Amino acid sequence: MRVQSASRFVSVLAVLSVGWLAGCDDGGSTGTGGTGGSTTSTSSSGGTGGTTTASGGTGGMTGGTGGMTGGTGGMTGGTGGMTGGTGGATGGTGGATGGTGGTGGTAILDITFDDSAVTYTLTGFGGDEDSSVVADPENANNKVGKVNKSATAELWAGVTVSTEPNNSIPVLPFSATATKMTVRSWSPDAGIQVRLKVEDAADPTHSCETEATTTVAGGWETLEFDFSNEAMGTAALNTAYTFNRVSIFFNFGVTGAMAGAKTYYFDNVKF
Repeated sequence: MRVQSASRFVSVLAVLSVGWLAGCDDGGSTGTGGTGGSTTSTSSSGGTGGTTTASGGTGGMTGGTGGMTGGTGGMTGGTGGMTGGTGGATGGTGGATGGTGGTGGTAILDITFDDSAVTYTLTGFGGDEDSSVVADPENANNKVGKVNKSATAELWAGVTVSTEPNNSIPVLPFSATATKMTVRSWSPDAGIQVRLKVEDAADPTHSCETEATTTVAGGWETLEFDFSNEAMGTAALNTAYTFNRVSIFFNFGVTGAMAGAKTYYFDNVKF
């Protein structure tokens, strides 16, 4: 009887274990234990015969509580992140100091007689044929144009200055607001008229002339020529024309016979 009772206990325990595992495996579902049924064993021992019946197990354990209860909703949030920095680095010192201003515009034309890459040509007429590029009488390091007006020169004697073929220069961009040229001049006499003439190298009938008066004797000065104020008896400035030739006339209107032979110098013919 003891052996049979032990077997029955093991059987019941096995059934209970299977029921418990089935209930816990689903993590939250309640597992219903199977019906234990009846286990019958017949005693073979001597003595009083009869049959002993052991009731079936309780059909397995009730399923687990559906898994462990969730945590406390995760860890409590931090303190809202670290406190912000000190508003960024302090601003710079208002940017770099502004650069130096420009040096102004550059002359469109400047006949200097000093550029070794340029061929300067002086073409004299009416008694100014003896004209050439020489050293400045006051500065040996500077080159200038020299004009010898002879004692037999005409009142219109002059010199055409050129840097390009056909006695021409680059086109002068005259406009309603750009009408002036300047020339550095050296004259032995103050109070003489110097005339400057511009024209179209391909059509000499397209021209304009104006004058300036020297104020220094035996020294350099800069004369200004405004072509919007043309010389008396000459054509007015027409900015639609091409002007690419320039000529200069020292002591215009006076012949060599009247003034005698004279030497003049000029430099920096600018637009």
